[in-house]
Amino acid sequence: GTGGKLLISIYKGSSSMSFESLDVLPLNEWTHIAIKLNYNFVGWLYLNGEFQKYGPLKTPGDTIRTKNYIGKSNWNNDGYADVIIDEFRIYNYAKEDEEIMADFRKEVDNPAADTSLITYYNFNSGEGTNIIDHSQFANNGTAYGYPAWYRVKGPELFLPFNQNNIRPQISF
Repeated sequence: GTGGKLLISIYKGSSSMSFESLDVLPLNEWTHIAIKLNYNFVGWLYLNGEFQKYGPLKTPGDTIRTKNYIGKSNWNNDGYADVIIDEFRIYNYAKEDEEIMADFRKEVDNPAADTSLITYYNFNSGEGTNIIDHSQFANNGTAYGYPAWYRVKGPELFLPFNQNNIRPQISF
């Protein structure tokens, strides 16, 4: 949509459950988003390490997909997310509040050694269309659309250091 709120939705078969963030996400400002899911059909949304809202979500089925997207939905009529993505992680368990806060503002030190980390894209390659998964599973991705890599200074507003990573403006 175009309302600026984050929609979290999981489809299973032909039905879905979803919920929306309480507030519009800020524009032109780095925002940490974490979503956790348990098997009781509940999802939690965290913004900048702080719990914001929970809502109903279906538990995804055991499906092998040939295409998964970050910044795009599976429906052709939906637009791409107009965002710059710095990191993307998937864990094999629902993290506790304290763990989500501890991960806020922090890259994973040794992603290949973290057995609970299923996918970890840090988007620091800086060129080409290959997106490297630094987890032990090495599920590398490919950037589609109009991928461009920009050197962007990290926001001193949120980080206690001056970060200078290469981050993609990218759609999968």
